Amino acid sequence: NALKYLLLPNIHTIEIPVVFCGINWTADQYKLPTQGVTGILEVLPLEELVQTLKPYYPEMKKLLVLNENTTTSRKTKPVLDTVLNDQGILVSQELVDDFESWKSVFVRANQNYDIIYLQTRGAIKNWNHDEALNIIKEYIKIPLVTCEEFMMPYAVLGLTQISKEQGFLAGEAAKRILRGTNPSDIPITKNQLSKIWINTDLAEKIGFTPDKELLKQAKIVSK
Repeated sequence: NALKYLLLPNIHTIEIPVVFCGINWTADQYKLPTQGVTGILEVLPLEELVQTLKPYYPEMKKLLVLNENTTTSRKTKPVLDTVLNDQGILVSQELVDDFESWKSVFVRANQNYDIIYLQTRGAIKNWNHDEALNIIKEYIKIPLVTCEEFMMPYAVLGLTQISKEQGFLAGEAAKRILRGTNPSDIPITKNQLSKIWINTDLAEKIGFTPDKELLKQAKIVSK
């Protein structure tokens, strides 16, 4: 919103450099000028997550993205399709408005897909944490994965970004500009760091047994 509604309408009158952060996946749609602006894109480590899971499920082909129905979700839908298709994954996406719809889609998906990517749930109306856990424990048959730390109670495996990296990268860009570097000489970049999570209770339910190396790296989520 800050980029779209504050920066863009005033871009030709702003005389000070701008460093943005937290823009999802790409800034191409904003058609930013090459002068005076740089920043950091927020990219979820979904590609790395799929690569981490593939050795355990080499035959997986069909993935369902189960997500809330919001402007951001609709905007990122084609991006997720591209990222996952590049990994040889056939993608379907269900954007739901309420918890009842989420439950219905989740139960069906466990019969028809090889993996479910749980993106987020903040805008799903009437979300019930305890009931969601009960539904998952009753119907889970396939890996549930996520790139959001707060979704790990519902997922088997997670690979999440380290949010403070956005601040570090933006701060470094700002310091370079203050030392005299032109923003146009600082390429727009993206986050690189990530953290692995394993929900051992749900992993046990589907017989997912990560090797020692993965376990050593992971943060464990359990009851």
